[in-house]
Amino acid sequence: MPKGPDSVRKAKDEPNRSLSDLAYDEIKWRIISDEIKSGVLLTENDLCDITGYGKAPIRSALLELKHDKLVDVVRRKGFFVRPWSADEAGHLLFMRRLIEPALAAEAARQAGREDIARLGKIVSDARKNVAKANRRALIQGDNDFHIAIARASGNPIAAEVVERLKLRSHYLWHVSISNQSQLEAVQTQHEAIFAAIEAHDPEAAEATFKKHLNLLDANRSSV
Repeated sequence: MPKGPDSVRKAKDEPNRSLSDLAYDEIKWRIISDEIKSGVLLTENDLCDITGYGKAPIRSALLELKHDKLVDVVRRKGFFVRPWSADEAGHLLFMRRLIEPALAAEAARQAGREDIARLGKIVSDARKNVAKANRRALIQGDNDFHIAIARASGNPIAAEVVERLKLRSHYLWHVSISNQSQLEAVQTQHEAIFAAIEAHDPEAAEATFKKHLNLLDANRSSV
């Protein structure tokens, strides 16, 4: 497993954020990008070696990650990334189908220039990362895209809910998007969703978002 960034350098780069917050982000993205595997018992010392952060920020980060239901902590032994089940994946997709297509339609109605510009940049950056097959950047961009749509709907509470659902859905990304053709298919759908929102077409935004979630479900079911 690759070593993390030097914590002192990162603290200088982001002086307004605590080491605990930076450690949380670093561990979270290592989990979401599947660099830290589920079910493997690790200790605080392991995470200190991997990330470059000290024990205090690591301990604080683990408490947040436990709250996010990304990890389970084993007292006096360490922690492990929570294993997934087909039932949990199905429950998450059910909730996302209820919420996200409707938010895409509302984003098409409500999105302003800044929202459109933000979504356009995310989609443009993702196209470059698809060409490079940069999976970690694509996972982060995928999260950003879905959350940005929720924010563009004008409902900040909905954005919080989508962020939580996406965080819990990281496993779906890995089981449903495993090759270059699937990366291309997801990118094409993101571009179609963005085009509908940019055109302020709520019906098309909702329909294309439903197709997007159906693709994830179909790919998951074929694994």
